[in-house]
Amino acid sequence: MSIVVYLYNKRVVLVGPAPSLKDSGVTIDNYDIVVRMNSALPITEDLYKDVGYKTNVLITGLSDDYMSHMSRQTDYKDRIKDVYDTVYLPAKEKGLKYIVTWHPKMSPFSARQVKVLERINNDFEIVYIPAAIHREIRNGTGGEPNTGTMAIVYLLAFRLQELYVTGITYYADGYRKGYHPCISQKESENENFRKELQRCSGHKFDAQLKYLQRYRYPVFRPDTELRRVLKWN
Repeated sequence: MSIVVYLYNKRVVLVGPAPSLKDSGVTIDNYDIVVRMNSALPITEDLYKDVGYKTNVLITGLSDDYMSHMSRQTDYKDRIKDVYDTVYLPAKEKGLKYIVTWHPKMSPFSARQVKVLERINNDFEIVYIPAAIHREIRNGTGGEPNTGTMAIVYLLAFRLQELYVTGITYYADGYRKGYHPCISQKESENENFRKELQRCSGHKFDAQLKYLQRYRYPVFRPDTELRRVLKWN
């Protein structure tokens, strides 16, 4: 089934890594389709109450950084197998069907990305975000878009019944516990973390928030925290 058909007229929730997610698991899992990003997997049982259990779509850059974050291995070949066996396959049992990415279509395939894609393609459908979407956001914000911005704009291109976005605050309150193996929640809550991340990544958070103003569609429903960051009444 194509992802266009899969998402058609569905109630979709996009879940981010913000620590503002508390006791949201039941609400998240009650949506038709749950979309998560980057290092969201695996979800350990102690997090089910806050962030939910299921994942149907994962939007990720499939980069070496994410593979490193999720894996216990140092050798890249072993790292691919480790992530596949301990992250992707368990997620399949919880509903993961589609892995959505953009990097390989925006630049030549690296040998590493080819290996990752070949392995993943055995069990999941790989979907590529059109390069035009990335280019449009980049031109509109003057910087590299966050995965969250990419995901929101990409999902709003489908005919959805609803897109509820929760746990995305553009790092106003850091990461939730356990999301990023290399950065603790306490470190991410430091007032300088957001500035440093913006400087190192090329992400321009305020410009992206301003860019999202054009997407005040009836189907787009940000949670309370994102509405606050967007300054939507």
